[in-house]
Parts: sequence; structure tokens; C-alpha cells
Amino acid sequence: MARIIAVASGKGGVGKTTTSVNLSTILAEMGFRVAVVDGNLTTPNLGIHFGIPLYPVTIHDVVKGNADIYDAVYVNNNGLKIVPGSISVDDLLTAPYGLGSALESLVKTNDIIILDCAAGLGNEAKESLKIADELILITQPDFPSVTDALRTKKVADGFGVKTTGIVINRHGSAGNLTDEDIEDLLDAKVVSVIPEDRHLQDSIACKRPLVNHKPTSPASKAFLALASHVSGEEIVHEEEGFLDRLFSFFGLK
Repeated sequence: MARIIAVASGKGGVGKTTTSVNLSTILAEMGFRVAVVDGNLTTPNLGIHFGIPLYPVTIHDVVKGNADIYDAVYVNNNGLKIVPGSISVDDLLTAPYGLGSALESLVKTNDIIILDCAAGLGNEAKESLKIADELILITQPDFPSVTDALRTKKVADGFGVKTTGIVINRHGSAGNLTDEDIEDLLDAKVVSVIPEDRHLQDSIACKRPLVNHKPTSPASKAFLALASHVSGEEIVHEEEGFLDRLFSFFGLK
């Protein structure tokens, strides 16, 4: 039975989809059976990040009862299963309440499901949190982002969802909170710090996960550390070049 891991923040634009894309890509490269699902039914972007924005069948069709979940699964060359959303305005008002039942088959045939949550704490985001086993909380190092992340964590706590850890995105940007400040405010552990990295925007423009586009970039290495934490396969930085060799082992370099 798969672990359902919600990637959420409470605020838009902090890096949820980027984290979901790169984390799921690395976990698949590591040999896990992984599905990444767009839980953002209003403004889905998962397919865009993988380079195919227009899919014939999407999670919207499944949630509405018009398709089986496997009709909406697209497998890339490393075995990662991608379940994208529809960018059509006709699907804009799709109710999210069938999301849990839509994922039942995937839960039985995968090790990990990464659920890319909607921004905010509306019904879409709450529905994703309800069905999740774990939460990865994404924030940037500024007070508004952390405040919104705290609200998300409180809602997840209310659903009995375990917080696996905090990911600080755009570390080194204009935000002025330290890692320790963020841990204290959110009462959870920082498990990965994604630095400000010019290659990230390049990878989005190229419609490829950063870990494929530039595997040895600083942010790619931080995503690998996150995947190590999620998988339980700990990486020890014993010597210079260790991460580069690990990327080579996983076929990412």
C-alpha cells in the first residue's frame, strides 16, 4: 500500500509543484513505484512541468466519474506515473470530493504517491490533506509564507496527518527568517533547503524536471537530499563529490 504524501504550503508560488516534480522523479529513479498526482483542480500545472500540457484524459475526468484512474496515468521513461490535471476552463469548477476514491487503485500498486496540492486552504487543498498519510510543508523564508504554512499544518494536524518535514524553498532570497525561526514557528523539522538557483527557471522553461535538466546544480542536490529523507535511504556526506557520484548511479548525470 502506497504512502500518500501531500506537498502543500497554504500559499501559492512557493514551489509546491517544482518540489513534487523533482521529488517524484528522483524517487522513481531510485527504483520506487511512484505516482505523482495533480491535486490542484483549479489551476493545475503538473503536466506543464513535464512538458505535455494537453492530455486527452486527466484527473478531472476521473474525479467526475468519466474515466478510470489508469486512463489518466502517463508513464515517463524512468517509470514515473504522472496523473495530470486539465487546463481547460470547462473543468474549472470540478468538485474535488472524488479524489480519494479516484486514487484507491494507485494506492494498491505503488510505493509512494506524491500529491501536488492546491494553494490556500479551500476545499481542494483540504480534500488532498484529508486523504494524505504525510505532509511535506513547503515555505519560503519570509513571515507571510511561514504564517500560511502554519495554517496548513494546523489543518493537517486536525486530520491526523503526520508532518514529514519542512522544505525551505528559495533559501538565500529576500526572506529574513532563519531555519531555526521556521522550525520554531511551525513546530517541525527542516528536512531540505532548496537554494536560490537560476537553473530552476531554465528547467521550467525547458519543461524538464531540474534533476534531469541540471542534475548537479545546488537545487538538484537539495532535492536529492529530500528524496533521501522521504525514502529513508540516508545519504552521508563523507567526502567531496559523493552526491555527484550518487547522481551518476541513479542515471541523472
